[in-house]
Amino acid sequence: MIYDTNDLLKMYKTKYMIKKKLEEGFIFKIGFNIFSDKRIISYESLISKKYPHSIFTLNSAFYLFDLTDVLPEKYHLATLQDSYNIKDVKVVQSYQLDHIFYLGKTKIDLEDGPISIYDKERLLIELVRFKNQFPLDYYKEIIKAYRKIINELDGNKIKEYLSHFIHGDSYFKIIMEEVN
Repeated sequence: MIYDTNDLLKMYKTKYMIKKKLEEGFIFKIGFNIFSDKRIISYESLISKKYPHSIFTLNSAFYLFDLTDVLPEKYHLATLQDSYNIKDVKVVQSYQLDHIFYLGKTKIDLEDGPISIYDKERLLIELVRFKNQFPLDYYKEIIKAYRKIINELDGNKIKEYLSHFIHGDSYFKIIMEEVN
């Protein structure tokens, strides 16, 4: 599990006890103000703890949901439009408008703890929205993966999400043509 200093203070009550637990090897310092009960953790969990107000999206989320086997070179995070810049060379930040930022936000459990990620329905919309930014073969691979799970998706959720997007009708037509 991953912790910050406040989490540890709730558990151990004093900074002295935290220091003692570090020295004894019960917890490990992973980064600035980030600790874990394991020496090695997933980078996704670390990013989620470092940037708690972000949501995994696009390539990272496609990979985490097994919609592709292409390991992303960078981690893609969505943040609110007025968020601070994330200055991490391993992170690609996309700014979202307030009224669409939380649409489809969910949590999945990784070995080291939960992370915020867009659900598969929202990711399908993101795939179509940013279609021109993906290599064609990558885009087709993910569309093919969506065709395999079409019965697992909630069509009403997709329609509800699309109602919040300016070009929602256009995206819906593309989704119907490409996935169905």
